[in-house]
Amino acid sequence: MLHPSPAPSLLTLEEAARRLGIGRTLLRRMIAAGELPDVRLGRRHLVPSPAVDRFIERFVTVAEAEPPLEPLGGPPGSDHGRK
Repeated sequence: MLHPSPAPSLLTLEEAARRLGIGRTLLRRMIAAGELPDVRLGRRHLVPSPAVDRFIERFVTVAEAEPPLEPLGGPPGSDHGRK
């Protein structure tokens, strides 16, 4: 009986960047700034999958807590000084 493989606990920079929807250069900057941890195995840089998940969750939580954006031009019925 085959069992599905669990998700990897360490992601390559390419995999982590893809999950975050960013490029490797920005990911490297985030690691250098301490926003995400990395694990070095020899010359390989890997990012713990749970750290990527926590990073995403922080932004989902913040986005849910923020009030919705007003449409461009301000609230309905406002003319913003236009006459």
